[in-house]
Amino acid sequence: MKKTFVLLLSALLLTLCASLACAEVVSTTPIVGERFWGYRVTAVAVEYDRDLAAQEFDLDTYVSTDMWDTGKVETKALTMNREVARVYTNSEAAVLAQGAAAGHYVIIEFVDDPLATTRPGEFPIRGYYTDEETGKTETPRMWKPNVGTVAQVKDITAADGTVLPAFEEMAMTNDYLFPAQTYAFELISIDLPSRPGYPYNAYVRMPENVEEGKTYPIIFCVTGGGQLEYIGHGMNNTAIPLYNDHHLYVWTETKQYGFDDEFIVVSLRHQNTSASIKIEGDDPYEDTAAAAQWIIDHYPVDKNRLFWSGQSQGSVTSLNVLWRHPELATGYFGTNGGLSPAADFSPEGWTEDLYQQTKECLQSFVDNGIKICMTFGEQDGNSANAYAAKVYYQILHDAWAEKGLSEREIDDMAKVRVFPHSTYDYAVGLTDHNVCRMMYWLDATKIDALKIVTGW
Repeated sequence: MKKTFVLLLSALLLTLCASLACAEVVSTTPIVGERFWGYRVTAVAVEYDRDLAAQEFDLDTYVSTDMWDTGKVETKALTMNREVARVYTNSEAAVLAQGAAAGHYVIIEFVDDPLATTRPGEFPIRGYYTDEETGKTETPRMWKPNVGTVAQVKDITAADGTVLPAFEEMAMTNDYLFPAQTYAFELISIDLPSRPGYPYNAYVRMPENVEEGKTYPIIFCVTGGGQLEYIGHGMNNTAIPLYNDHHLYVWTETKQYGFDDEFIVVSLRHQNTSASIKIEGDDPYEDTAAAAQWIIDHYPVDKNRLFWSGQSQGSVTSLNVLWRHPELATGYFGTNGGLSPAADFSPEGWTEDLYQQTKECLQSFVDNGIKICMTFGEQDGNSANAYAAKVYYQILHDAWAEKGLSEREIDDMAKVRVFPHSTYDYAVGLTDHNVCRMMYWLDATKIDALKIVTGW
């Protein structure tokens, strides 16, 4: 009897040990959410090899850190402990709005400030850094390495009663999990005669439920410096899935905000136009125009509704492209950028040559009936501040007036707006250049932009 008891106890212990041996962490995944200025790790999903019943855990069951590899010799890396806001089970590596779900995952959500600007844990997509070997300052547009950690401090129990023992700090095993919308675009490559061996890349998002034989309005989004192709630096950022480009996403949200129109939304991955970076002999403006024309020719585009939306250096590119090729647009919505980033429209700075170039560009818009809306930050750089806005509007107003339009008709064709810094003063260090970009995060300004463009 005693021998039988010992054998049964041994079998039970072996079974328990086997269960414990199998009770392992399968993966750890950082979940990224949108924040005021870019994307930030907002949670971690810990995947186990067995189901857990739907439940919430005490906040001190897990601890986590987030490390920001700055790429700077001066600071190298910064580490911060993340304050835990909620811990619960789920059937997938995703954040739940409420409650908990049975499944293999435990989600650790962090306390976060949605208006926080630059601090550890954010993606240094557009920060300068000093190269350790050369000592030179460079500007790579890359995301931070996945170097956060998570530790389970207390034992927990699976649905079958198996103990999932505490584990010490471990790094993330999976890459970042981004919102599903990030992956709604198809990357296409366009072979252009001007760029042999180097296709022009673009992201395209079609409307949902495309109807056979129907054509759709299109909007070409040309974003700012954070998404440019830094070819001269040996970088092609088309491998980066559109992080931090809410300017682009706005035009995919027409249905969400109650508008009937759905656009074909295209992100043109234009080359940086800086003279120190561009390829010799290359013409980014002509390349961008040719890529846009190719897309118009190969997609179900309503050729009477061709729209462009430029941001920052993307505004510079858009204005220069449409000055040369007005046939590519029926409307343009530009944000915090003019004909040239070097332009100085302050009373002491602007030159007659600059003024004449700007006038010729905008006259082309008027002569071809291209509707235009431009937004500026009150105290932005001299090429995109309140004074520059006055210059642009006066040129447009006078050109339309010469064609006999009334004030009301002029307002329908040309809108120039200035966003005051105080209106959007949410974060310390916010610049007027970013004031305009903030419009893409705020419902009221999104709706206003969509209303203008869909009304065209």
